[in-house]
Amino acid sequence: MAFRITRAERAELDELLQASKELHNAVNDAIRVFNEKRQEYADKLSEVRDRLQEEFDERSEKWQEGERAVSVAEWIGDIDAIVGDAETELGETEEQDWINTADELSDQPEE
Repeated sequence: MAFRITRAERAELDELLQASKELHNAVNDAIRVFNEKRQEYADKLSEVRDRLQEEFDERSEKWQEGERAVSVAEWIGDIDAIVGDAETELGETEEQDWINTADELSDQPEE
């Protein structure tokens, strides 16, 4: 009995490996697009937060000591936390070792 990967098996494995590589690349492309949009969102939300903070700061000291000001300040703080979270980049997936070592399937033992 020969310990061999048949041509049909090898062809199927090669096809599956190629599909896996293409999907891996597609996932990383999607992550890059996601990160670009996430950064655009974080930048815009940061602008909004800055505008709101500026409006808050322009109010009178008396207003800033009131109940409404406390709620607004907390809300601006919540927005600031969201900005911080939104600035966290999603990392690309690492290439899997099995993808890189699949060529070793050709190194079949001699009879």
